[in-house]
Order: sequence, then C-alpha cells, then structure tokens
Amino acid sequence: MGKQNEDFTVIKANALLENRVKFKLVELKLTLAVIAQIKREDDEFKDYQVHIQDFQELTNRDGDMHTYAKNVCIGLRAKTIVIPMGKGKNLVTGYFSDIEIHEKGQIVFSISPKMRPYLLQLRKNFTVYDIRNVLNCRSVYSIRLYQLLKQYEGIGKRTMSLDELKHILGFESGQYTRWGNFKTRIIEVARKELKKSSDLYFEYETEKKHRVVHSITFTILKQRQKRLFDGEDFIRNDEPIKRLKATEQYLKRQEEQDKESEPAPKEIKERLNLNA
Repeated sequence: MGKQNEDFTVIKANALLENRVKFKLVELKLTLAVIAQIKREDDEFKDYQVHIQDFQELTNRDGDMHTYAKNVCIGLRAKTIVIPMGKGKNLVTGYFSDIEIHEKGQIVFSISPKMRPYLLQLRKNFTVYDIRNVLNCRSVYSIRLYQLLKQYEGIGKRTMSLDELKHILGFESGQYTRWGNFKTRIIEVARKELKKSSDLYFEYETEKKHRVVHSITFTILKQRQKRLFDGEDFIRNDEPIKRLKATEQYLKRQEEQDKESEPAPKEIKERLNLNA
C-alpha cells in the first residue's frame, strides 16, 4: 500500500468495531480523521491535529466555531468504551485522554494510552479500511454497519441477531421495536449509502421466530469503488478533513451532471474512471 493511501487508512482492533458506542456523525468522522493519522510503523501515540477551519468546512456551519468545536469535543471526550479483556475483566476507557482547542485554530487530540493495544502494532483480530469509503455517508449507522461488515468481507456473509445489532449500534431496548421502522431508517439507508460510494455494500435476509424478526443475514457484496480520489484536490496529506468536504462537494456536482446527461458524457466517465 502506497504512502498516499496510508494517509486514509484506519487500522482498528475488532474489539473497537464491535463496541457499543453511540457516536454522533460528526464525532465519528472526526475520530476517523484522527486515527487515520496514525502510521503503521508507529509504536507510540503522538499528538494529532485537526484545524478549526477544516472542521468548519466538514460541518458546513457558520458562527462561533470555537464554541461548537468545544462542545463536540466535550461530547467526544466523554464517550466511554468498555472492552472485554478476557477472564472476566473489562477495560473502561475512551478514545481520547485529552483534547486541546487552541485560539490559533488547531484542535489537538491525545489518544488514551490504554488504546495502544487496539490501534498500534496490531498483529491479529483487526480490520483495515480506507476511510474514503465511508466519509460520504450521512448516517452514522451506515459507517458503523460498514465496519461490522468489513470484518467479514473475506467470508462474504455475516449473521447477527437483531438485538445484538441494535446493542452494538447503541440503541436502547425500547428503541425501534418495529422491524419496519428499523429496516427503513437504519438498514435501507446504510445499504443505499454504501452502494453509492463505498467499496462494499450488502443485501440481506431476515429470519423470524414467532412471526417476529429475530436475526438478519448480510450478504457482503464487493464493488469497484469509483476513483474519485486520485486528483490533487482530494489527496492533501496535511488537510484530512478538508479532503472529506471537497469529496462530498464533488459527489454532489457529479450527481447534478449525471441528471443532466444520461448516459454520462465521455469526459465524466474518464474522470470517474468507471471502466478501470
């Protein structure tokens, strides 16, 4: 894997992907932007920076960004992770030990030292993926489902009980008691978002017990990702969040062009490299 691709690569222990953490969309994308700065060869954490200006472009907000960034970081800092360690032990921690918001415009993230076995020098039970496959998702659950399915990409299927899936996604027992609502608002949204811009998507079947959906089997389907990220506008090593916003804007423009011309003009096909 080349250096440019490594700038987008997240490597996480499966224990983190399976963990019950209820992220907001901006919190999860910000966390991924930080983790993607960790290098494969690192054996210790460093301080990782994100600029307020890039954060503003990602969130598409106006006004007092320092206050908004502070509130987002307070929520992110408070996220608790409980990781089973075996033999009846659990680790209660969080991704970040400290987050500094500087007046000059940087947000500096210090990853908790307890996260070292789950993010550094991983040798087994981990998943690698390119964050560009999920950064265009508008639902946080699409990203979470992507992570859960990416682990099983080589197998091609994953079966989960509906209760287990809801638990990992952070829902309480009283939420989405009707399968139809969960299917429409969570599963179908994720399926469509991933099919649109990711390297994998899924189809699914359900199994019922006593006429109630009990489990769901995902069939994981690979697809050639549209090559939207080869140009200089989308590979800027020092501005990970600005890249994300630029990509989203490009996709929006591309959708508008596609509506105006069916099939896509030759120059658009060449830009997307659809036949690669």
